[in-house]
Amino acid sequence: MEIKTSKVIFFDIYQTLIDIDIDEAHKKANEAKGWEVFVKSLEQYDLAVASYTQGCYTQTELKELGIEKFFTHFIYTSDIGFHKASPEFYKQCLATVGKGAGDCVMIGDNYNVDVLVPQKLGMKTIWVKNPATAAQYAPSLPQGGERIIDLEKFVHLPEVIDDIFN
Repeated sequence: MEIKTSKVIFFDIYQTLIDIDIDEAHKKANEAKGWEVFVKSLEQYDLAVASYTQGCYTQTELKELGIEKFFTHFIYTSDIGFHKASPEFYKQCLATVGKGAGDCVMIGDNYNVDVLVPQKLGMKTIWVKNPATAAQYAPSLPQGGERIIDLEKFVHLPEVIDDIFN
């Protein structure tokens, strides 16, 4: 039996983990291969999805990409009835995984709802600075307490997570 830490990494999905256009076969294959390597460096953590989306569609996309198997929990706004702008969404995330805020990191590209809201509950956060979405959050930056990683350097995310927890 594999022993994991009691830490959980929550990932936003769209514009953080996957491109919204998953129709091209080569994109699917490349993302799946990349995930195989990427997840090995995170194997000591439980990975969970925390996304502002409809679970019935996103779950299918994760399965098509071959990355659904890497996650232990899937929390979608459509399934729990709270938007990510509400602290109640993140309270439900913590309850679902059975962890306290200090044992979790939220990673996402939406600075307002993936960083600021979970920080209010004491969660650690990493803002993925995506060139496609970053400019809209400029007035809110920086608040402090979050780590920032450029999307182009996403491969270094495991090091940032390890640094947060160690």
